[in-house]
Amino acid sequence: MKNTFKFLILCLVTMLSIQTTYATFSSKGLFSFYTNKAKIAATTIEVKNIAQMIYLDYIAGIDIPAPDMLADYIRKHNRAPYGHHRNTAYDFWNNLYLLIRDHEGFKVISKGPDSQLETEDDVVYGFYLE
Repeated sequence: MKNTFKFLILCLVTMLSIQTTYATFSSKGLFSFYTNKAKIAATTIEVKNIAQMIYLDYIAGIDIPAPDMLADYIRKHNRAPYGHHRNTAYDFWNNLYLLIRDHEGFKVISKGPDSQLETEDDVVYGFYLE
């Protein structure tokens, strides 16, 4: 009888722990927090890869795409992994990647989680050109 009671108490504590963990993830947004961190990491890699592709084309004598042609350039050169059906011209918050070019070089930009340009959460990678 004592062992059964201990077992029931243990089951109850375990169930409460599971519910508390679920409540913590859902109510405090920890799940979305970590999901957003993963999106930032994936976007950082993707922005870097796009900028490197453009730079390598530039070194090979291919013109840097016009900013309004970046989406087509990305779709052509940066395909999603096999089995994924994602338009890679968009970041993980469904914003088009941007290309900004000036007299010094170029930058590829994701607006980041807030979808606003020139804010702290933007993901930027670029190259200086000679």
